[in-house]
Amino acid sequence: LNSDRATLPLDQAVSYLQSITHREVISVVPFGEFDLSNNLKSPDYVEPNTAELSNYLARISKEKFPYEIDSFKNWENADIDLMRAAKPVLERSAFTKIEFSNSFIIGDGENWITINLDQTHSLSGIELGKSAMFENVTEIQIPRELLRRLATRKEGFKGFTPMHWNQADVGSHFIWKRTGHFDLASHGLLNFYGV
Repeated sequence: LNSDRATLPLDQAVSYLQSITHREVISVVPFGEFDLSNNLKSPDYVEPNTAELSNYLARISKEKFPYEIDSFKNWENADIDLMRAAKPVLERSAFTKIEFSNSFIIGDGENWITINLDQTHSLSGIELGKSAMFENVTEIQIPRELLRRLATRKEGFKGFTPMHWNQADVGSHFIWKRTGHFDLASHGLLNFYGV
């Protein structure tokens, strides 16, 4: 998805910032340093040329993600796991100021769960399948094995895991479809999916 990124290359961002301010704008190479006490800094970041970037992307595109390597064909307790994974989202929603009532439909194409969140919390709930109650709907399709891993955390596990909603979201592993208003507070609650 690199060609679809909605971010500017760093050198273009630096140029833009320099054009709108009289302040000094700097960049440094990855893992570089800038020492304010003596004004010493690592070399400026230089964007890779198109050929280098294309070669790098072609090389890494052949790699498999951890959830693609150990794929399970059968998910025995999908309904139970999806319900259990969605429960923390619903529980935390009770303490969240929600601007727009909305529904999140999460699934892999076969297994689906809907988390309905409303402003008053009186209609909020979790249902198996695609059961949106509200006109503001976000549907999130996730590869089956990744969804299974997000929904199944070892009993009693605490702490960081790479199979976390935020990690998968940032890594662009989801297909999003949204209609209606976007509610940031509700969206943020999804980070508790599977926790």
